[in-house]
Amino acid sequence: MVKIGKVSSVDEKRGTARVLFPDRQDSVSGDLFVIMPFTLSGQVYYMPAVNERVVCVFDDCGTGFIIGSFYADSRQPVQGDKNMSYVNFNDGTILRYDRKEKILDLICDDGEINIVGKKVNIIEK
Repeated sequence: MVKIGKVSSVDEKRGTARVLFPDRQDSVSGDLFVIMPFTLSGQVYYMPAVNERVVCVFDDCGTGFIIGSFYADSRQPVQGDKNMSYVNFNDGTILRYDRKEKILDLICDDGEINIVGKKVNIIEK
């Protein structure tokens, strides 16, 4: 079964969230697993925000998963360009890659950027 709702709470440590389903008399789900691209040998961690609209799926046993969010009329992509991949954080920090131009941007106007490594090389071709 597929349902659409809004995140009502997030459990950062468990990687789960609860979702309000307005079409079900404002019922709130139990903890739903948030799908991540990788969780074992490599890890990606990015939790949805409270009030974010999400798509949820449930198996036959009732176990639920949040499979993602989506753009709608009231909220459109910041850069609707098929060549762009980006993460825009709510504090204004941006990580952006232009596949066509082969340009990677890291924009952090109000914070620090830390690069940690045994040896750090910056190589210009």
